[in-house]
Amino acid sequence: MRIAVASCIVLCTTPVPAHGGTEEVACPGDLDGDGRVGRTDLDRLLDHWGPGRPDDPDDPDMDLDGDERVDAHDVAQLAIRWDPGHRRGAPGRQSVWPLGTTTADQGYWEYLPEDYLDRSDWPLLVFLHGRGENGNGSALDLQRVLVHGPPALIAADAWPVAGSEAGDEFVVLSPQNSSAPNGCHAGEDVASFLAWAMDRYDVDRNRVYLTGLSCGGYGVWNYLGGGDDRPPGRLAAAVVPICGDGRAAWARLGCDLGRTPIWAFHGDRDDVVPLSGSDVPMRALTTCAELPADHARYTVLPGVGHDSWTATYDLRGGHDIYAWLRSHVRDEDTHVAE
Repeated sequence: MRIAVASCIVLCTTPVPAHGGTEEVACPGDLDGDGRVGRTDLDRLLDHWGPGRPDDPDDPDMDLDGDERVDAHDVAQLAIRWDPGHRRGAPGRQSVWPLGTTTADQGYWEYLPEDYLDRSDWPLLVFLHGRGENGNGSALDLQRVLVHGPPALIAADAWPVAGSEAGDEFVVLSPQNSSAPNGCHAGEDVASFLAWAMDRYDVDRNRVYLTGLSCGGYGVWNYLGGGDDRPPGRLAAAVVPICGDGRAAWARLGCDLGRTPIWAFHGDRDDVVPLSGSDVPMRALTTCAELPADHARYTVLPGVGHDSWTATYDLRGGHDIYAWLRSHVRDEDTHVAE
């Protein structure tokens, strides 16, 4: 298993006893408060080179190693945290980012392609796990996310998936649902994470893809369907919901739901999420004359129960979902603010 634990922590959360919550504070190295460690932080450090002065409120922040001086040792500490162009993690490895170690609202796993540093236009694939993998976003709870789907394949050195035409072509992020411990991924959480990830990583904003299983499949539909206070999700160029329930999204949007290409999977013997969860919206979408045929693909797996995801994600079922996702580019007319 190839796992890297992220070591460059730029932003932290710290308890606020009086309010019972947390607040975000700058961690050592981010001297200008911009959320990253870079050249301006080095310039500030060099401006304070010399003996520490307790009466100067800036100096305690500059003294990164705690020896009451600002010298070469502090520069070395800053170098450890240096973040060129927001490129964190380890290319070719899966890195864990617990809640509080980034500005994201969720803890997550990150996979960067081997050649990540050579490009700035990578496709982004976000995976949403099932209910059994919910957790608080800590490093310990995030281990649950590694049991299914792309993060499991990556952890098992089975990524990129053999037989897929897509190859090692995706930045893969797998956030943990922690805002609703007993529920599924909320659409607004998915929207927030997608927008955050698009700003943080070197990805093509028109090639962002979303997939999820069971409660994660619900999350995909929840995102697409929007809500009373949130417009329909349009950041994804294509989605693959597996054994989720899109009936509410269809009821809310009708044929407009198909503006985003959808390839849904469901086992016909699923006794956890009824087949109708995929059957109703997908069969209805096929009747929408204005939609391109490839915007509503639906695969029912005969004789398969709730686990319709394993053979789908490892491609034993014979459907190259990764190549299909990669083939889609978001249309200009779907660009909306979220």
